[in-house]
Amino acid sequence: MGPWALMEPAAQSGDVVLRMLARNSVSENLAADIDDQAYDVAKEHVRRNRAAIYQLVDVVMETETLTGDEFRAILSEHVDRETAAPTELVTA
Repeated sequence: MGPWALMEPAAQSGDVVLRMLARNSVSENLAADIDDQAYDVAKEHVRRNRAAIYQLVDVVMETETLTGDEFRAILSEHVDRETAAPTELVTA
């Protein structure tokens, strides 16, 4: 469950105007709870993957570009495939 599922159907439309005009049917408290949970999940991902993130930053700072294959190769150095949850493996 997430913010997308909690929006009115018009907010999920491909029409930009309808999306802009659609009212969100989520209460402010529920939206804040969802945001807080998403923030906590994001922080945990950063904590768990800090070494990979630092290596990615070093490569980008040096080369200014990074291909998808290079990105996956760096991540694969930091992921234990036997214990990793499916959401921990990044695909592009």
